[in-house]
Amino acid sequence: MARFLQISDWYAENFRQAQKNSAFKNDFELKLEWYDEDSMTTEELTTLADELVARKDVFAIIGPSYSINLEIFAEKCFESKKPLIAPTASSENLVRSYAVNVAQYGRKKPFLWTLTQTDDAQSAILISQVLANGGKNFSLLSSADTYGRTFFEWMPFIAAQAGVELVQNVRYKSENTGQTYEAGTPAEQFEVALEKVFSQETDYIICALSSTKDIETVLRTRSEMLKGKTTRLLFSDTAFSPELLKFGELAEGIEGVAPAVDPESGFLNAYKARFGSLPLIGEAHFYDALMLCGFAAAACIQKENTDKNAFSNENINNCLIGFNGANEGGINAWTAYGMSQVLSKIQSGISVNINGATGILDFNSEEYTSVLKSVYVQWTVFEGNFIFINYMTEDYYGSGLVESSRTWVWDIDIDENLLEKSKAANIIYEPQKSSWAVIIAASTGWSNYRHQADALYLYQFLKSNGFSDDNIVLIIADDIASYKRNKRPGEIFCRINGENLYTDDVEIDYLLSELNPERVSEILCGQSVDVDRSTVTNPRLAKTPTVLNTDEHANILWFWSGHGANRNGSSTLGQFVWKDGKENGFTTELMEKTLKKMKAENRFRKLLIVTETCYSASVLHVAEGIDGVLAFTAANGQETSLADIFSVELGVWLSNRFTHIFFDSIMENLDCSFWDLYNYSASKTIGSHVCLFNADNYESLAFANAKEFVTPYVSFDDL
Repeated sequence: MARFLQISDWYAENFRQAQKNSAFKNDFELKLEWYDEDSMTTEELTTLADELVARKDVFAIIGPSYSINLEIFAEKCFESKKPLIAPTASSENLVRSYAVNVAQYGRKKPFLWTLTQTDDAQSAILISQVLANGGKNFSLLSSADTYGRTFFEWMPFIAAQAGVELVQNVRYKSENTGQTYEAGTPAEQFEVALEKVFSQETDYIICALSSTKDIETVLRTRSEMLKGKTTRLLFSDTAFSPELLKFGELAEGIEGVAPAVDPESGFLNAYKARFGSLPLIGEAHFYDALMLCGFAAAACIQKENTDKNAFSNENINNCLIGFNGANEGGINAWTAYGMSQVLSKIQSGISVNINGATGILDFNSEEYTSVLKSVYVQWTVFEGNFIFINYMTEDYYGSGLVESSRTWVWDIDIDENLLEKSKAANIIYEPQKSSWAVIIAASTGWSNYRHQADALYLYQFLKSNGFSDDNIVLIIADDIASYKRNKRPGEIFCRINGENLYTDDVEIDYLLSELNPERVSEILCGQSVDVDRSTVTNPRLAKTPTVLNTDEHANILWFWSGHGANRNGSSTLGQFVWKDGKENGFTTELMEKTLKKMKAENRFRKLLIVTETCYSASVLHVAEGIDGVLAFTAANGQETSLADIFSVELGVWLSNRFTHIFFDSIMENLDCSFWDLYNYSASKTIGSHVCLFNADNYESLAFANAKEFVTPYVSFDDL
């Protein structure tokens, strides 16, 4: 608080001087109201957000600092588009929820302005430090909350891109962090997590911890468990705080990276001259947030005589957009002199691009949310003080490692060998005589809305293409349409402004509660599973479930949505999680057993398997070597699979990123080859690597497509 107060005083002093020296005719000042988020409960923060959003005299909101708290304010600001400026909160998931998705669906009205790139960029910077110091492998320890989520989800993906081994990806929960992100591999108790990462010999342990108290525990554990080892600790930006220095000898030699001041802006030297120390986490970004508010206010005042809506939220955001300049740099606007130049141009109605203490303040032109480039500092603690070693940006290493300022654009590695392998396939198929589909959403609960939505989206597509319910096996929990939090009761959606998928003619063959993974295997092998439907009241539950009555003339599409997990970090041993994960899931071993049995019993002509789960390749790699099977997975065996299309109205994700891209591509072009489908879905899926298995035991991917799986077979006799 003391550091931020001195920053605001410094800004106000410079701004007053700038107004005196500029041609701007209307003197004004920003009145700041301060709220301490550390002292407030979630309920109190929610109430505060409601109050500030409703107040017409509140020009903009700066903060909160923590991503989990910023999410509360983002939800409240979304409808009114009250300007919300985040100096340091950088959760990738949050930005996609409230910015990317909104722009994608044609509602390009920005309100959330984050002054650092999201933490997938910081993840890449951290990995680049491992490589720059000769490291070949690392383990990740991250908190199981909103802050740690980006690191947990993105590190495996970026490590694979960079060619560095991620030995362990461990997330923890403690009394200081709790657990606000529960999907995927379960979080460990803090002590267990520490034992895991410290007992393994690695070049680095990257620590992305949201609590200063937990950082202290890690430092104490280091002094005990890393004696005699060469393993080095590398911390994310939360350690870049004055609190770290209070740990004395424990903090000596600690290394880390953090978004920081741009050394070319002049702010660093001016700060040191004024305060006698270095600017730490968020200070330069807070200064820039105040500066943006000041300039936007000046622009609104300039319009006030001709526009009665000059101070509307929409106009304030449009004024902020106006300071963009295509990442080319502009006036060094943080100084009193620079501010006077900007104010004079505003008075003259001249558009102006600005740079701040943190560098070029240009936002991407699609969503106007995240800055296009952040400067990161490599720091260490020496003799009780922070020392700045080096500065980096996203393109610092020129290797493509930190290639994008936006989390949804990456240059994905494509396995070009798959096409050539597929051309060598020489399999003679029996004539096709039937088409079938097995659709499974294996999770339960409101937070997993997207899994059932994706399943019903595919189901409705197949039905619209002419599939009969007699040829579809639909397995879901059926617990979200009537869920108490559903603001659209009795309806389920997979797209913003899309059609209701939970129509009266939906026919559910099995509820999750009626099955287990072994029984799913039996269903795939053509067996009927006895269930008592004598007292069924659910009109959508089939009286007699469909039996997969298939043979060597049948094409089968098998889609699995839900969660996935691997075992002890193994990329080849995993499971598709069943229900809430409290019982065994559909494991790698069960998948292998099922596919081999289906093949031995001539249960299919061709089998297309598509799964959106995390770590899905750890299960489906066993499809290799089985003639006629082609398997697509959303992620490799060490990666999570990211959600997509966030509904602010419902407060849930509506789809999975890979699934959204994969099936929409097929729906738009039934003749799209599997090779083009693989290339497109792999390049557009973010945060994970799409995998394609068994191409050399199928047929040429350049000619084969999904049309024969998503359209019902029609014989000449039926025409």
